Amino acid sequence: MLDKLSCSYDIFESAEAYFEVAKEKHFDIIFMDVNLPGMSGTEAAHLIKQENSRLPILAITADIFLTQAQNEVFDNVIHKPYKLSQIEAALSQFYS
Repeated sequence: MLDKLSCSYDIFESAEAYFEVAKEKHFDIIFMDVNLPGMSGTEAAHLIKQENSRLPILAITADIFLTQAQNEVFDNVIHKPYKLSQIEAALSQFYS
């Protein structure tokens, strides 16, 4: 879907893999699965926000009920299965 929107992106298998690359690379927005192997998406989002509170992080989840802590750390939530229009709307919320 991001290809259809002409976005460049990186995919990481875990939050730990992201943190290794993020030391040397800038990201404009993060689509974060809530349920990741190892560190959870919520834990990772908290750490990212400590380093850069302005970096938008969007939760990607099949869970329709997020906890209060998750609602506080993520800037928006996209529920699975998602559609291209949801991705477009999320991106336009932060970038016009």
